[in-house]
Amino acid sequence: YTVREIAAVKPKVIVALGVSALKALTGAGKIGDNRGKMLPLLPSYRADVPVLATYHPAAYLHNPGMRASY
Repeated sequence: YTVREIAAVKPKVIVALGVSALKALTGAGKIGDNRGKMLPLLPSYRADVPVLATYHPAAYLHNPGMRASY
């Protein structure tokens, strides 16, 4: 489904909100190490679209002690 969606939309960039999306799209496992970086999309998606990694918006609510770094 995602391969067809990327082909239809032809995005210039994909924003991965959270580690689950980041891992599924790029294979990277840590959001903190990759936040703000442009990473390559996995070859299985058959597209040359950069992926921008950032925290999921809910992380702000679930981790009040980290709000300053978000």
